[in-house]
Amino acid sequence: MRPVPHLLEVKFDIANHQVIGRSQIELAAGEESEISLQGMRINIVKINGNPAIEQVEDDILYVSASSTPQVITIYYSKEFSPDRRMSDGFITQSGIALTGQWHPILNRDCLFQLSALIPSEFEAIAEADSIHSEMTGGKKKTSFTLSQPLRSLTLIAGPYEVKKNDFGQDKELYSYFFNDDSELADHYLEKARGYLQRYEALLGEYPYKRFSIVENRLPTGFAVPTFTLLGQAVIRLPFIVDTSLGHEILHAWLGNSIRTDLKEGNWSEGLTTYLADHAFKEDQGKGAEFRKGQMVKYQSHVLHDNNLTLNDFMGGVSHLEKNQETRRAIGYNKASMVFHMLRNTIGQDNFNNGLRSFVSQYRYKKATWSDLAASFKSHSSIDLQVFFDQWLTRADLPMLEVRDVDFETEDGQTILTLTVTQATESPYTLRIPLDIKTITGEIFHHQVDIAEKENKIRLQVQAEPTEVVIDPQYDVLRHLTTEELPPVWSRFQGASDRIVVHESKEFDEKVNPLVNQLQKMKCRFVLESEITDEEISNASLLFLNAQSPLAKSLFASNTPIPSGFTLDVRPNPLNPEHVAVLISSQDSSTASIAVRKLKHYAKYSFLHFADGRLQEKRIRSSELGQRIQLIPPPHGIRMQESMSYDKIMADLSESRVIYVGEKHENYSDHRLQFNIIRDLFNRNPKLAIGMEMFTMPTQDALNRFLAGEINERTFLKESHYFKIWGFDYRFFREILNFARENKIPVVALNLEKKTVSSVFKNGGISSLEDDIRSALPPERDLDMPGYRERINMAFGAHGPHSQKMGSFGNFLQAQALWDETMADNIASFLTENPEHRMVVLAGRGHCDKANAIPPRVSRRIDVPQRVIFNNDATHIAPEDIDYLLFTTPAQLPPSPRLGVYLKEVNNQVSVAGLSPHGVAGAAGIKKGDIILSLDNENISSVEDIKIHLLYKKKKDKITILLKRIYTWWPDQEIEMDLIL
Repeated sequence: MRPVPHLLEVKFDIANHQVIGRSQIELAAGEESEISLQGMRINIVKINGNPAIEQVEDDILYVSASSTPQVITIYYSKEFSPDRRMSDGFITQSGIALTGQWHPILNRDCLFQLSALIPSEFEAIAEADSIHSEMTGGKKKTSFTLSQPLRSLTLIAGPYEVKKNDFGQDKELYSYFFNDDSELADHYLEKARGYLQRYEALLGEYPYKRFSIVENRLPTGFAVPTFTLLGQAVIRLPFIVDTSLGHEILHAWLGNSIRTDLKEGNWSEGLTTYLADHAFKEDQGKGAEFRKGQMVKYQSHVLHDNNLTLNDFMGGVSHLEKNQETRRAIGYNKASMVFHMLRNTIGQDNFNNGLRSFVSQYRYKKATWSDLAASFKSHSSIDLQVFFDQWLTRADLPMLEVRDVDFETEDGQTILTLTVTQATESPYTLRIPLDIKTITGEIFHHQVDIAEKENKIRLQVQAEPTEVVIDPQYDVLRHLTTEELPPVWSRFQGASDRIVVHESKEFDEKVNPLVNQLQKMKCRFVLESEITDEEISNASLLFLNAQSPLAKSLFASNTPIPSGFTLDVRPNPLNPEHVAVLISSQDSSTASIAVRKLKHYAKYSFLHFADGRLQEKRIRSSELGQRIQLIPPPHGIRMQESMSYDKIMADLSESRVIYVGEKHENYSDHRLQFNIIRDLFNRNPKLAIGMEMFTMPTQDALNRFLAGEINERTFLKESHYFKIWGFDYRFFREILNFARENKIPVVALNLEKKTVSSVFKNGGISSLEDDIRSALPPERDLDMPGYRERINMAFGAHGPHSQKMGSFGNFLQAQALWDETMADNIASFLTENPEHRMVVLAGRGHCDKANAIPPRVSRRIDVPQRVIFNNDATHIAPEDIDYLLFTTPAQLPPSPRLGVYLKEVNNQVSVAGLSPHGVAGAAGIKKGDIILSLDNENISSVEDIKIHLLYKKKKDKITILLKRIYTWWPDQEIEMDLIL
């Protein structure tokens, strides 16, 4: 279909914000047309000189075909709002910007000739190969001609300072900047020249005779044939010359000289993003980082129920347009990744040759995805039909899962086997990069092809593998795992359920600008006092006050919050598939400035604004690639550099907190604990002992025992040691006796077990009674790096039964309560006793330097701390501890046992079963017997039995009084040897 000649003559009534124009359209014989006149006031319509106003219906002029040529003349005017926030245009004394429909538009392409009468001090620009200006009647008449057919024109005019440079043969490069920004022009022109030369080398000759960079009063950022139109606020951003400018210049080849035929969707935005934005980052060695960012944006805004495909994406969407994030994620982010995968599939040279063929064949024409695919197919021996079909027509993304990872040695070779499954309804055909890290530290790169739901892979590796990484460079568009997804603002923006947590019904005035924005986003607002743990777990959260009690109970208060406005995005600690946003705002004006700018910084985790400007931005670290840990890589120490015990003790004596981590049933660990306590006490008697084994309610019994007010038996009974802890008391007998003899304070560090159990089993912190909840440490950090991963391993080790009893989120809260409570008690003692040091006895998992008790103590009080473990041939990461001691293994003699299984009901202890290895059965004890006394001491609980047996030795006789029910026998006494 031939382009229609279209002559436009316009002038302006600036005082009334109007464009006044005459449109003359020439239809050939047999041609018909529909002409849109939307929003225009029509004064005269003539066809071949005859009035035809009656042919206008609903702002459309219908022109039927005629056997002879037809000339349609339309006299019209249109008024625009002076508000520069309007996107379709404005006409004011400061400038003219007509970017929407400002002239009659046909339903087909036209060859335009435009002349505009503008104020004498203005310069004007439209799509044109040549522009000519002359003065007439005190006005400036500017004429534009372009040989390429277009559907419509863009007209811009204003008090510009115009600069000109040449590039290439018979080509001109211009800048149209306002006087306020004229000092930026030279840098823009220099960068533009570089981009034009870059793309000519890649794609062929620039398709027009001139290119211009035009500054606009409107907030725009797009390209049309022969120029790019950048908003004044945009052009002042320092990074635009290195990013958006090159993107818009590339559109001269892709999207403008070759226009998109939308019947198969828009390909130009994705290809331009790949050849510009991605290529610039690749030049800097940051290609993988950019590609991961593309996937994060996609996964933030495109939800699982999405049904939009690349074939459904119809047009360019400016980043300045609101509520278009989903379309942009598909048309820009997804499409650019498709081109990256295509390049990797056919090779760089074939990819470049296919591009040049496409540009050459379709210059000044329309092209579809099929046309583009055909160009690449012609330069590749690979059948690309499946590739394009799956990526253009499917709305889902590949979701890869790895299982059954194992390795073995065969004939001296190490063989790695694993299964990669696809969780999508139907599988994709993919080539997956796979890195294998080995015990030597070397990384071996592989490519594996998968096309089934379940794909078994077998690879030979050169050394024992320690880790497998799927797609470490983000070469495949796929669903990212939770560990790979950084917590960023876009994830809150795109979340399906967003809860804003606030402390009172009246919002603080200093966050009102953000509240208004969140209300427009249709977020749910929930009072902090009413939100449940279940709601916290199943939504993305935003706390209007980062210092609120609930926020502190999840994230503590690690660092001082700077003045200004801060947005801090963290993983939701109860469910990292969601995020939690912490807001701090100094005042309303600072918040207002920040809120307007947030849309430009959606990829960041942390933003701080002050003095009207962004002061700091960063992205929280996340996994690179989909990682599967096989075994921890081994490490060792040079024994020649090991320290003597005395030197280690000298260093420990300089610390205020010394953690001696234990495995609870390892007597060697407890011997080490005793020796360290004794040696530190001898160096400085201002020493205390903190013990995980005792809960805070037992502190009174502990104090009375240490003071000599009660004996050991009474202490064990009143502290309920065997109920609460249960491990062999002999492990700690020496330690407590030493503390008693030397008046060393012992601090019960732990929280009551029933509280922790309730949090795990009954619905998290919100399940607790108010008085119990109010007694907990108010600041609890569930977001400590590496903490969730470590606790998750412990959760898995508890087995399916425990996992059914409570969710992982509840388990995480319960474990954090343990660590935070113990840290709080340690810090409180040290604060109240500034001359004392403390040796902390706790399980190794609580002593981890990175994310257990030590950093939680540091958050409360700044004191030197050391962690020491006893070597037991298990893997210990060097960063977890300060000292690893090599001690002689030690064991306690076996503890006395009755050889029965016991249960406790209603203050009675009955025999639940008999050990097959014991002599209880031979002595006459039967299942169901009730134990009334041991050696004439009454028994009402299992702990009574454990306390009694603590004082027995090998070969001791014991007299047991039993009650046997369901028989006529009386109560019986049985004498038996203890089982060891």
